[in-house]
Amino acid sequence: MKYRADIDGLRALAILPVIFFHAGFGLFDSGFLGVDIFFVVSGFLITSLILKDISLNRFSVFNFYERRARRLLPALFLVCIVSLPLGWLVLLPSDLTEFGKSIITTLTFSSNFLFWQQAGYFDIESDLKPLLHTWSLAVEEQFYILYPLFLILFWKFGLKRVLSLLIIIFFISFIVSNWAAFNKPAANFYLLPTRGWEILAGAIPAFILKIYPRSFKSYAINSILSLIGFVLIIASFVYFSPETLSPSFKILPLILGTVLILIFFDESSPLSKFLSLKPIVFIGLISYSWYLWHLPVLAFAKNYSLTGISNQSIFLLIILSFVLACLSWKFVEKPIRDGILSKKNFILSVSALSLSIIIFSFFLIFNEKNINNIPNDYLKPNYGIKDRECNLKGIEECILGTTTELILWGDSYAMHLSQAISSSSTKISHTQVTKNTCSPVINTSKTISNVQFADECINFNNIVLNSIIANTKIKYVILSSTFSFDNNRPIKINSKYFDDSNNVLIQENIYKTISKIESSGKKVLIISPTPSTRAHYDPARCSLNALKRSISPEICFFNKKDYSKKTINGYNLLKAVESNSKILWIDSLICEKNICRTMIDGQPIYRDNGHLSTYGSDFIGRKFNLNKIILEKINSNDRDKI
Repeated sequence: MKYRADIDGLRALAILPVIFFHAGFGLFDSGFLGVDIFFVVSGFLITSLILKDISLNRFSVFNFYERRARRLLPALFLVCIVSLPLGWLVLLPSDLTEFGKSIITTLTFSSNFLFWQQAGYFDIESDLKPLLHTWSLAVEEQFYILYPLFLILFWKFGLKRVLSLLIIIFFISFIVSNWAAFNKPAANFYLLPTRGWEILAGAIPAFILKIYPRSFKSYAINSILSLIGFVLIIASFVYFSPETLSPSFKILPLILGTVLILIFFDESSPLSKFLSLKPIVFIGLISYSWYLWHLPVLAFAKNYSLTGISNQSIFLLIILSFVLACLSWKFVEKPIRDGILSKKNFILSVSALSLSIIIFSFFLIFNEKNINNIPNDYLKPNYGIKDRECNLKGIEECILGTTTELILWGDSYAMHLSQAISSSSTKISHTQVTKNTCSPVINTSKTISNVQFADECINFNNIVLNSIIANTKIKYVILSSTFSFDNNRPIKINSKYFDDSNNVLIQENIYKTISKIESSGKKVLIISPTPSTRAHYDPARCSLNALKRSISPEICFFNKKDYSKKTINGYNLLKAVESNSKILWIDSLICEKNICRTMIDGQPIYRDNGHLSTYGSDFIGRKFNLNKIILEKINSNDRDKI
């Protein structure tokens, strides 16, 4: 097909929001949708090229794969090669293992499976993963491994029948994607079956233009429809939010807008002239290299930083990634794509580099070094005494052994107390019944991306409560949670959904929960969550990096006035019920005056922004003899704050 400068302009329109989104600029909270534009554009371009080659009887699957390799691998190899030593110098041991896996899966175009498996409540922040963005390359290449084979297989039936099959596959993928968006959001985001319809949304118009060349040359129609497409794209970036389920029917305006620009091209239209401006086209030309470089540059800087990166520094990092993109495009990507290496030399180079990078990556995976005697699994998720069982397999795995005296009930902020209870010198036999994001408050639940979660949480809590009441051997019940219900999603309270946290009803349900337990002869204690601080600051990583670089750990401590919104909301709710409840304020243990410590006696205690690590929980249990404090508070006659 004839080169279209406006398509490179469309690529620029896609790459800039993605970069600003990863940079954390608030105006670009929906910038991740730029990837969806890339999928549509890719489907259109690749299909147009394949159809042209097939119609001229010159299409070769091998040549197609070689062309894709020349397009993708040179810059990708360069980024991986530069990232390897940076990862070794900057990343913590536990992150090095995952980083090694990400390089191997990136080179084998399967990183989307890795990041899908890693996705979860305890996963590290996405902006700390240098190669997270390669999931989209994996999706595309998985599609393009199958796509040409599909076309060759069905080509003999004619273009119209092939188009009909593609439309059927499009709708199947679209339907599956919309189901998964509400039921399997992580799989929906990362996997080909639910992303395929976006690529086909570009491929199908290429077929239509091939079968039915535009019968009209109306400048007015082309200008108006392409401009409508542009408005739809801009409106999508403006009005969508991070909570927008993607991919799903909700992003159809964005997809339709991209398709309209691709189909109703007129080089003399105002939009085409704008998208064909040289600076915009240049950004489009380097967009692939810029996409590859921007996240590693930002991620390594954020991993190296102790207390966060300023906006000025982030801006400089974006400029650095732009410069690297220009250099790799000019001296690596473009020359090799244009054929500077013969086919034989290219294949040999690719094979040698792939093998070398993979070998070094395995070295990272099996790296067992510690940092100042800090185990390399220090940041692993803290699921409590039974690892994942009490969180993922349901309460029947954990609840109510014959000698259990104490029940620890709540969400992940209850889980992380299990080890502290176990390691205390004053012994209490206890059982953990926990569910991520599910506060131990009857008839009350947040909703998350899975629309069934609220019902699951409320049902879970009803079962736990009834089991506690029925078991006469239980003496004590500890409730622990974030107790923060403000997460920009509806809250289900007493069978009704509320857009905002209704603290009056939640307080009533906390009282009802405690009353039902106490009426069965048990004593109840609420333990507040450990405090967290500002967004994108991880005290655990700060503490470990301070140890690694022999920096005073006090740089990682934070002031109570800097408590996060989540901590403030949770603490305010607990203060509202404090006059009629017994509460152990955990910040009274780890904070002195107004300063909250992230390390105590040289021991890091956090595993992320709010949870105790397994080691930290064990340390706090031993240092403070947590069980003694619990028993003193729960058996006291008053309900005064500790």
